[in-house]
Amino acid sequence: MVHRAAAKAERPPAKGQPFGFVQLIMIITVLIQYFYIFTFNYAPETVRFVLAGALLAIHFGMFPYALGKKGQLWQALILVSIAMTMASWTIAHGIHATTVELTVTELLRNVAMFVMPVWLLSFPEHLPHRFLSIVTVLSIFLGGMVALTGTPVYVSGTPRLGSITGTLTQMHPSAKFMALQLIVVFQYYYARLLSPKIALLAIVFAVAILIGYRGRNEMLFVLAYFAGLLYFRYQGVFAIKWAPPVLILLAIVIAAAALHLGEDVEKWGSGRIGVWEHRLGLIWGRDLLTFLFGGGLGADQIWNPQWWWMDEAAAHNDFLHITMESGLVGLIAAIIFIAALLMRMPGNSKSIVVALVVESMFSNGQFQSPLIALNYFLLASISIFCWQRRSALDALRKDRERRRPGLASTVETRA
Repeated sequence: MVHRAAAKAERPPAKGQPFGFVQLIMIITVLIQYFYIFTFNYAPETVRFVLAGALLAIHFGMFPYALGKKGQLWQALILVSIAMTMASWTIAHGIHATTVELTVTELLRNVAMFVMPVWLLSFPEHLPHRFLSIVTVLSIFLGGMVALTGTPVYVSGTPRLGSITGTLTQMHPSAKFMALQLIVVFQYYYARLLSPKIALLAIVFAVAILIGYRGRNEMLFVLAYFAGLLYFRYQGVFAIKWAPPVLILLAIVIAAAALHLGEDVEKWGSGRIGVWEHRLGLIWGRDLLTFLFGGGLGADQIWNPQWWWMDEAAAHNDFLHITMESGLVGLIAAIIFIAALLMRMPGNSKSIVVALVVESMFSNGQFQSPLIALNYFLLASISIFCWQRRSALDALRKDRERRRPGLASTVETRA
């Protein structure tokens, strides 16, 4: 049985089976996404539109296919989340029809964020893993060279590395992409699908690029991921098991004391505290319908005096962003979505969801990055496959260790 499990984790889909179609779609999706990422800053808008449209067509086409082939509870929860979110948008835009416009493009882009995982996480074994490991390593070095040689992006008047993707004046999409590629390389190394020397070199280079971007949110994402791995690895230890709730409670107490006693609190966190306070005040002062269903897509893009650039911007907190746009119902839908992801991810692969939540507390994270969201869900699918492969290989190793003493005693008896 153990031998069969190990073989299953490595076995490609059989030729002529329906899953051969899924593997082909996976390969096409990976090719389009990486081409989209690396040409975004330089391709004409029409080319970007075609590439994004092709990806949307794949997501919405594979969505019902996955539901038909792999209907599971976690998928049903995502469907509930989509229904609640779309209901919030419909009501919100009905209430605020004169102030907020709901476009088909914006609607499809936002729904796609929820649709992607339904099929990508349904067929992790059909990703082109060998091909993806090569593409990921190459993308780290190619992206790093673009970052090192490109025109610097200025943040608060300070030069950072050049942009890889997401427009030439933005560094966060590039840093997010590099952080995701770093973890993909680690996953493949951990699952023994990538040479340790190549993996170490790629990881060190990716870390150097992240330091060059000084992307605090992206570094937090990576640190949260590895902290999650450690937690799931040692959660049997009493102190580790109860560390998260204790640390959260301690953080709340320290934050409350600091906010009460501190000066110029609204300027803390590069202005984040002031921005969050302002939005919480707006949310609390809403009428009942807007409190429940939000102000509609785009409602979080407001002017905040705390930001140094003095322009309209999002909350730099995904959960406040969702509440501003979709209200309390939308926030509950997002929590259901996260619960569905946790339900789907086995073992320590849940760490990728932990990293998502932590990053979203302090920035416009994966929920607001449609360009990079597909890379996140590819990573999540890879994490499932690599966990299955590691588990099968570990079981095989333990089985061999159990057999070894028995074989030795048999030999001695015969002698």
